[in-house]
Order: sequence, then structure tokens, then C-alpha cells
Amino acid sequence: MQTYIIYILTVLIAVGLSRLADKKDKRKYITFAALVLTLVAGLRAATVGIDTPQYTKYFGLIAEGKLNLVYGLEDSFVFICGVLLKIWNNANFLYTVFALITNLLIFRRLWDFKGQISLAWATAVYCGMFYFMTFNIMRQFVAVAIIFYATKYLSQRKYIKYLLFVAVAFLFHKTAILGVLFVACEVFAWKHLSRRQKRFLLCAAMLVPVAAIILIKIFLSKYLRYLQNIQFNFGIMLLLKLAFFIAILLLGHLGTSAVTKNDKYGRGEYTLASVRTYYIVGLVITALGYIFPFADRIGIYFYIFEAVFMGMVAKHAKNQTIIKICMIALYAYVLAGAIFGNSFGQAPYLFAWQQLPV
Repeated sequence: MQTYIIYILTVLIAVGLSRLADKKDKRKYITFAALVLTLVAGLRAATVGIDTPQYTKYFGLIAEGKLNLVYGLEDSFVFICGVLLKIWNNANFLYTVFALITNLLIFRRLWDFKGQISLAWATAVYCGMFYFMTFNIMRQFVAVAIIFYATKYLSQRKYIKYLLFVAVAFLFHKTAILGVLFVACEVFAWKHLSRRQKRFLLCAAMLVPVAAIILIKIFLSKYLRYLQNIQFNFGIMLLLKLAFFIAILLLGHLGTSAVTKNDKYGRGEYTLASVRTYYIVGLVITALGYIFPFADRIGIYFYIFEAVFMGMVAKHAKNQTIIKICMIALYAYVLAGAIFGNSFGQAPYLFAWQQLPV
């Protein structure tokens, strides 16, 4: 019961603070929402989260200097952990730092869409779809958050700065190299680019083979074995989301003019087009997870834009009553599954001072 109370209160407080941020137009409230989620993730016991016991073990080995016994982590991530552990040799300190980076960057990016999305809806979608993943695939989600935040520089056409953030994300998880694909997606906004930006993208296209080689190397070393376990097991939820997405586009339920006129960077059409593109790419890649185990994790870099897209739909969709009934039904089910389920090992929730033997 403690688990459900903690998670329900956490989600309600985060959503409430996001709604307050929207209403009062003050970013501090969205920051408070990020801090609430950070505290719950950071103060969890070593038994909360499928990967958490292993991370706790590795943090102890890193603190003791036994790096030869730490397997499967990027050397750069091990170095980062080593530096943090010198500040405070405590696993929960690291969990809190990484949770803070993740949630703060994600919510700061959501704030960039202020006026275009319902922050409360975006927060609810994030909590239901992604928050509990951070209890499990922690370092990958730090990378996801960094790239998600950095996409703001794509909208400002600051490609070099964006790629620098991708490099930082790569320090946490090698799959962050997928961030280069966001630059490739800029071709869908070709008509909105200047001549200089088009030349840059053509030059950047030369990086695609390099990224492909790195991805293939990562795949061969970590994911090739999953090809031996191919299975077709499509779930109904992803199909429903895909159908909902297509219905929104085909039936014109998203008030395009309302979305585009509220863009703070003056590139409303580009923002709407890019969010749609990122989300559909995320859906497609995530769908591969029903065939190839763990392929869905790769799609998270794009799939996280579901929070943005659904926030747009909730705020600007035509036929609000019908659309919101569908969304409430869909995400009430998703949230219930996230809170009462245990797909990421998040239950039973215990604080660090309630620690059980690992």
C-alpha cells in the first residue's frame, strides 16, 4: 500500500505543479515538479528498480577502486561516478544526481513549449510512460534527457551546440549516438532552412557513415544476441497510439494555427512538424521492440516526444470533448499500469533507510 500511495501522490503533485506553472506562467513550479520526481527516484532503496542492485554494487566497486570488476558500463560513465563518489561515497547521492539531471532537463525542455502544450498533460504522459524507466535504465535516460533538452538548439539552428550535447550524452550511454539522427530529420524542414543551414546539413551528412559504423559496433557487441530471440508479439497499446496519431493527422483535430502562433522562437510550423516527425519515428522504432527485445529502448530518444505531442493535442485539439475522453481513457490505463504494475521493478517502493537485503 505504501508503494501506491507514494507513487500516486508523486504523480499528482508533479501534475498539479505543472498545471500551476502553466496557469501562473512561472517556470519555478515546473522546476519543483522535477524536484519532486527526483527525490522519489533518488532516495529509493537498492531493491527498487531492476538495474538498481547492480548499479549499487558497481558504485561500491568504483569507490573501492576495483574498476576491473565493473562490467558493461562506459569508461566515461565510470569516471563520472568516480568523481561524484569522491564528493560523497553514497549510492543514493549518485541516484539523486542522475535523477536530477534527467528530470530537470526534461522539464526545462517541456517549458520551452509553453503556450503550445498543456504542461499538466505532458507531465502526466511523462510520468505514465517514462518516469519509472528511470528507475531501471538510469544512465540511458540521462543520455535521453540531455538529447531531449538539446533539441531546443535544433529549433534555433545551432547545430554545433546540439552536437556537443550529443557528445556529452555519449559519455553516459553509447546509444546516444542516435542523437545524430535528429539532425538528419532536419531534411523534413528543408523549406524552413537558410542556404547556410542547408550547406551545413549537407556537410554533416558525411557524419552519417561514422555514426552508422559506431551503431553497428555497439549492436554487434551488445545486441546481436537478441536476433536469436526474434518473436512477433505486438501489444495493443502501441497500435492504439499509432491509430490515435493517424486519426489526429488525417481528421485535422490538431489546431495547427493555434499551435504555431504560440511558438516562442517564431518557428511554429517547424516546431509542429518536427514534434510530429520525432514522435512517429519513436513509435516505429519502439514497435520493433515487439520483434527484437530491447529495440524499444533505442526508440526512447524519439519516443519521449509523445509527452510533447500529447500536450499539444490536449491544449489545441478540435472536438476537445471527444479527444480528451479518448486521451483520459488511454492514459488512465497507462498511468494505472505504471503505478500498480511492476514492469521496471519499481514495486515495492522503499526509501533508502528502509533498505532490505539485496
